[in-house]
Amino acid sequence: MGGVKKYVKTTLKIREDIFLKGKLLASTQGKTFSDILNDALEAYIKNHEEEIKQKLAEVMG
Repeated sequence: MGGVKKYVKTTLKIREDIFLKGKLLASTQGKTFSDILNDALEAYIKNHEEEIKQKLAEVMG
């Protein structure tokens, strides 16, 4: 993504079971829950980058 990292603060609504599994995963890996969410989001964006760009282009006109 161009090598520039931007940090975005957001509020997410997630299911309780996903939250609990994420907390458990974080504790077993010695990470914070926020780190787990960031890793997951980064992987999603990487795997769907072209689709995201296309949808943004559609929205922008």
